[in-house]
Amino acid sequence: MNKIKYELHFYMANFGLLIITYICYLSSAVIVGQILFNRNKGKELQNEFNFLIAFQELISFSFIRSKTSLKYYPRIVMLLSLIFLIYYQQTNYEIYKITFNLLMIIYFLLTIAFLLLIEIPIVELNYSNLNTNNNLPNQNRPRALYFPF
Repeated sequence: MNKIKYELHFYMANFGLLIITYICYLSSAVIVGQILFNRNKGKELQNEFNFLIAFQELISFSFIRSKTSLKYYPRIVMLLSLIFLIYYQQTNYEIYKITFNLLMIIYFLLTIAFLLLIEIPIVELNYSNLNTNNNLPNQNRPRALYFPF
């Protein structure tokens, strides 16, 4: 009975932490959205951009695991996002929707390329064929980034 009580408290505390983190995330998204998208060009682009960033975070947490991907994927995604935001702020031409669609296609192709060229070959790597133990993953030298409890 005591164990169930502690597990319930543990899950409720984690759920509460998740709710607080989500509220902070939404409030910061609103503030940053007011700073970045302060022009009178419609709110749908702001909502779509926030959704795209949240979706990219979900994809990163779910599929991007290897050291190479963790080093380069976030940098490329942030660079593309910054280029789009600089374009949005510095131009007066109304082709933002086309540019945003191009950004989504580039994100999709980049994710597919990282999965096909880096992530899947590392997962399918047969460690018994390696002739040295220096390349094998262990706790001190992980193949992927992980956060132990």
